[in-house]
Amino acid sequence: MTFNDVVEAIKDISTNEKQENQQLLNQYIREKRRDQIYHNFKLAQVEHQKGEVKFSDHISEMRQLIEESSWKLVLVPLSNAPPQKNI
Repeated sequence: MTFNDVVEAIKDISTNEKQENQQLLNQYIREKRRDQIYHNFKLAQVEHQKGEVKFSDHISEMRQLIEESSWKLVLVPLSNAPPQKNI
């Protein structure tokens, strides 16, 4: 069954069935996203245990870390200070 077949089949079902399908899809999407978040968390734990994770709330240190890294870093405030722009 192709995606187009699924779309056409959905057109023929009742509104209640469409809403139920929508709820199921939303649930599946949430579960998939949770799995991705958990996977990323586990990877971050391993990186932290290996000493590969660096934290800093000093802008100059953050810029230096960015220059030394191939990763794109996003500045996250560690306090109630106004958020910084992404680099």
